Amino acid sequence: MEQNNQLPPDGGRSYIKFLVVFVVIVAAALGGYWSWEKAAKGESGIEQSVKSWMDYRRAEKFWKTLDDALASDTYGGKTPEETLRMFIDALKNGDLDLASKYFALETNVNDPNYLTRKIWEDALLQARQEGRIEEIVVKLEQVAVSAKSEKRSTFESNNSDNAGVLVEINLNEKSGVWKIESL
Repeated sequence: MEQNNQLPPDGGRSYIKFLVVFVVIVAAALGGYWSWEKAAKGESGIEQSVKSWMDYRRAEKFWKTLDDALASDTYGGKTPEETLRMFIDALKNGDLDLASKYFALETNVNDPNYLTRKIWEDALLQARQEGRIEEIVVKLEQVAVSAKSEKRSTFESNNSDNAGVLVEINLNEKSGVWKIESL
């Protein structure tokens, strides 16, 4: 028997046409299946777009709320030293409400005290109840700058009796004032 290795009279174009049609059919079937699966899950293209838009709007609202809160947080000085002085003066005057405003807002969205200073307000009230405000003032008056950059300053005690006192003050770039980050 003799084998026929010759191309069809059209030069193999019918075979190529068959392959192209086959690939198009398979692609259409897969695309249809994918669309059907998404629709079955309630995730049509329109719904996905709406969901993405809503996620975007939530994120936009989150950042605007945070930016607005930081921009309106104007209690503090133009320098870290000024903020520390204002804080000490408020403590000396017994104005714990004012003193607490020199602390930075809580910006951790997962913290129950988000965008408040509640932890600092509570700590100052407890210090007052324990009669430690004057002791805190004395210790703070003995600190000096130990590190400083454009956006952060650290104050530490040079007095060995006052060792361990550390104050970190950061620039709130949204309002342009320096805020106590930790004490």
